[in-house]
Amino acid sequence: MPPPFGPARNGPLAYNRGDAIYARDTVDGPERVLVGGEGGPVGFAGFSPDGTRMLFTRTMGGSDYLFVAGADGRGERKILSSALHDAYIAWAPDSRTVAIGDEVDFVRKVLLVHDDGSSPTIVDLGDARPTDMVWRPPTGAELLVRATTKGGGQ
Repeated sequence: MPPPFGPARNGPLAYNRGDAIYARDTVDGPERVLVGGEGGPVGFAGFSPDGTRMLFTRTMGGSDYLFVAGADGRGERKILSSALHDAYIAWAPDSRTVAIGDEVDFVRKVLLVHDDGSSPTIVDLGDARPTDMVWRPPTGAELLVRATTKGGGQ
């Protein structure tokens, strides 16, 4: 990957339409399918910070599951075995970990899902219910989590 400095350029536009994820190189350019809906409807979640991969959801059996694929849509694989419920998702700056705030065993938790296939790391927040998350740049050594307590505080 090139160093992260110098003139920026526009990249492809990715978007959902119907049950697939499409891309165009320009607004009026021809569209191409990145991820088709043959395995179930998909929803676009976003590209990794380094631009090499993308996250998306696929609906299977009435539940949504999180997948990762190359930025070109190839090599898709499920990265979390459990279904998503009401997930908030944030890529880490290293593009290898995804923070997910979601319901696990009927309790909202933060999971750190690693792209290497290892088991997710569950972050214990006590009774706080996580919502939004953002990794601290530039390395992502810290994760800022907005959460609601049982008393309604943030």
